[in-house]
Amino acid sequence: MQLRRVVAFLLVLLTSIASTDLFAQNQRSPLNPTNWGVVYDVPATKQVKLKAGVPYLRDAQGTLTLDLYLPPKLQSGEQRPAVVFLNAIGDPPNDKLKHWEIYRTWPRLVAAHDWVGISMETDGSRIQESLAAVFRFLKQHGGEHGIDGNRIGVYAASANVTNATQYLMSDSAAAGIRAAVLYYGRAPEGKLREDLPVLYIVAEGDAPGNGPPHLLSLWQRVIAARAPWTLAYASGLPHAFDAFSDNDQARRVIQQALSFWKTHLEPVPQPSWTPSPARQIVEANYWGRPQTSADLLAQWIAEHPDDAEAH
Repeated sequence: MQLRRVVAFLLVLLTSIASTDLFAQNQRSPLNPTNWGVVYDVPATKQVKLKAGVPYLRDAQGTLTLDLYLPPKLQSGEQRPAVVFLNAIGDPPNDKLKHWEIYRTWPRLVAAHDWVGISMETDGSRIQESLAAVFRFLKQHGGEHGIDGNRIGVYAASANVTNATQYLMSDSAAAGIRAAVLYYGRAPEGKLREDLPVLYIVAEGDAPGNGPPHLLSLWQRVIAARAPWTLAYASGLPHAFDAFSDNDQARRVIQQALSFWKTHLEPVPQPSWTPSPARQIVEANYWGRPQTSADLLAQWIAEHPDDAEAH
């Protein structure tokens, strides 16, 4: 009888230890940075649908997948713009980036704004190949998942920015990418495209590391390349503020990113009036283009000889 009691006690103890170990394996400490998601939320995030584990690359080296966060009101056969949250560093063993809270909640927030949010796996030994494969998949098969492969936005943050911009600024970057948001990464080097709008957000906490010379040089390169960049300084905010700064200041910067995607992924409302030749003349004057102005003005005078302002 005593032996049975001892055995029963040991079984309970072992079960308790095993349960504790399992709990420890499955639970992240609140102090683990990967435990925290984006600090902005809207009611519609609760209605977002998740389509997890969609393969985008299958070959002899393995299979890589996407998690798709679908808008609540997405209809069958409908295609929406999408925002891809770029994994441009690869996945640590047993710790995929798309399972971090920031890469679960940001795509969900995007889907709540009527676009498809996408998080991704990446093979760290072939990052550029993985990035290219994602956009190839979206172009060829995005429609099957409610995605318009010609209206794609991207998000890259922190260490992901370096490899992400290497792809985005290359001649081989997917034509369907219409807007890129770069969060608190190091100032990109190399050439800048004049056909890709970019919102580059510099956190105050990162500015000393980026260094004023790097940021000034970037701005000079933006002007020289006539690149459609918007540079935003996130005053009073640290690195990774979109996950850790639970305040309205951080939320306003997040709103800037959402507005930037909306501006470039959705149609621009068109005016009710017809274009005015007179306005074009005034515009040419403000451009400082005298020959263009003179050519337009000559035509205007021929059609409006009594306009004293034109002489």
